[in-house]
Amino acid sequence: MILRHLMTETETNCNNSDPNSSSCGEDMHSVGLSLKALSLGIIFIVSMVMNGTVCLVFYKKTQLLSVSNTFVLNLICCQLAICVIILPFSLASIFSSKWIFNDIWCHIEGFILTFCIAETQFSLTIIAVDRNYAIINSLRYPNVFTIKRGHIAIAVSWATSVAISIPPLAGLSAYSYSPDENTCTLDWNCSLEFSVMFLSICFIFPLLIQSWCYLTIFHAAMNHTKRNTRVFPSRSTTVGTRDTLSDSSESVELSTHVIQVSYKSMECKAMRTILFIACSYAICWVPYMVCAVYRLVGLSITYDLGSFTIVMIFFNTAVDPLIYAFMNRIMRFEIYKFYCDSLSKVAGKTSSYDESDDGVSSTNMSQTHSTSRASRTSSVKSRSMKGSAPGRVEMNPIQEEIEPTSESQKANSTIGIKEKK
Repeated sequence: MILRHLMTETETNCNNSDPNSSSCGEDMHSVGLSLKALSLGIIFIVSMVMNGTVCLVFYKKTQLLSVSNTFVLNLICCQLAICVIILPFSLASIFSSKWIFNDIWCHIEGFILTFCIAETQFSLTIIAVDRNYAIINSLRYPNVFTIKRGHIAIAVSWATSVAISIPPLAGLSAYSYSPDENTCTLDWNCSLEFSVMFLSICFIFPLLIQSWCYLTIFHAAMNHTKRNTRVFPSRSTTVGTRDTLSDSSESVELSTHVIQVSYKSMECKAMRTILFIACSYAICWVPYMVCAVYRLVGLSITYDLGSFTIVMIFFNTAVDPLIYAFMNRIMRFEIYKFYCDSLSKVAGKTSSYDESDDGVSSTNMSQTHSTSRASRTSSVKSRSMKGSAPGRVEMNPIQEEIEPTSESQKANSTIGIKEKK
């Protein structure tokens, strides 16, 4: 409503006066600043809530910090640093239409922003490699990606980010205030060599590695689905022509359908996750890379385009926790439990969850779920193989059936049935 009022008032003023006048241009600029400030304010609130919640959940449930979740926590910390340290000063610059702080703080903020951008790209690359190895080489994954090696990888990424961010402070490049982005950032025109090196190390190489990792995962998921479709064919090749095998054929077809649905669900989930990651990267980081290349070749960037790039970087701080944390089933459960416990404490009620659940790690939960699902799948496969033999084959449901364990219980159940008749 506020933006609509501002735009209507500005349009009315421009229609009543000369559209090419300076006052009309200033009014349109003020509307653009208001829209940018409102967008950053919403992003600040959402990003603080989402990243802060994930950090609190990991803090309260340290058993959730597996190797993969440690990489995710590192990424969340970078996004939280951008939200807390960079974004408020950008809002202050928007309201004042200039940089109201001293040059020393401008250099510090430029260093922090450059460090967080580089570390974010390295964290996304480490997560992509981790997921690729966990899927492609799942048997060797626990021996390769240990907690110690995960911490070493994070330390190396931090050291590399610091090493890339220091040269502008040493005079090899410079940090300066950008009116388009309303923040202090790297001056791309100060040193062409350093700008090309930064763009290559922090954007081009990580983008190539991430693309290879996720394309390999997608290709493996597609091949896995096709292979299992050949192993478990459709009804036309499964059902026999003899009437005596009709029941067993229906049982085989049912088991085949269940397995095919499971593989289709896995394929759709992998495709959905990869699609979200690709779209978020393209929307949030590609415009920044394009503008950086434009500045390197000496082309000018409009104010609107520069504002859009920095808004998308801040918007990425709210998108990454959604993709890498909230889309995880166990993390969703823990976040839901965290909010339920917090609301229960505020309302003065006891939590509906048992405290003994706190000792259950995400790895154990996922392994238990995978084991139960694998046992059900193997049971279905064995029943499918038995269905090819002559005779009647009954397919038991997934739920366990309660059968009499003794002869007396069997006799009592038989007598009860006769009495009812």
